Amino acid sequence: MQISSRFDVKIIRKKNNKKMYMRYKDGAVIVTAPSFVSDERISRFIAENEKWIEEQCVKEEQTALKKGQTLYLFGEPFVLTEGKEVCIKDGILYFNGSAQQWKSFIRHYSAGRLRERFEQLRTALGYPPVTLRFGFYSSRWGSCTPARHHISLSLNLAFVPKECADAIIVHELCHLKHANHSKAFYEEVRRCMPDYDRRIERLKEAYIPKF
Repeated sequence: MQISSRFDVKIIRKKNNKKMYMRYKDGAVIVTAPSFVSDERISRFIAENEKWIEEQCVKEEQTALKKGQTLYLFGEPFVLTEGKEVCIKDGILYFNGSAQQWKSFIRHYSAGRLRERFEQLRTALGYPPVTLRFGFYSSRWGSCTPARHHISLSLNLAFVPKECADAIIVHELCHLKHANHSKAFYEEVRRCMPDYDRRIERLKEAYIPKF
């Protein structure tokens, strides 16, 4: 039996999985399921989550790059315009149809700025040097591996208000002392940044463009 759905669906079967889960990416519904689950059950699973899928479709459409739109990078506004290459000239951010060029530009524009701000906060809060990495992560703003003193930050932080990006940096730095999300961890976070909760709440409204 083939999967019956009005959506573009991709099925990934894994022997070790015990449950099904779903995500939406680049216009497609991706379902990861245990190898023993039938196509009929997967079809029902998709049907049961149609409302959520539709919401993701709308969200992706709303976050797509559009000509004439104003996009903020580190709090500075730029008007989006189609061009031959991705670049900034005279307050205009040019984009084309290449996702690879877009990501390359954002990485080049953002990594140094994020690193500079990270070092400012790390030094001010008295944390030791770490290995800092950057990437485009679909479901997280950052991560920390305390044992290795590695911290990763999402390049999408370029699009959020500066105070929200600072909150993520502080969050990850505090994991160097507390590897989990315990009460002690959040006490440390709020000691370093008393208005942390307000900043994180504001982060939920951040506009992250999708190519």
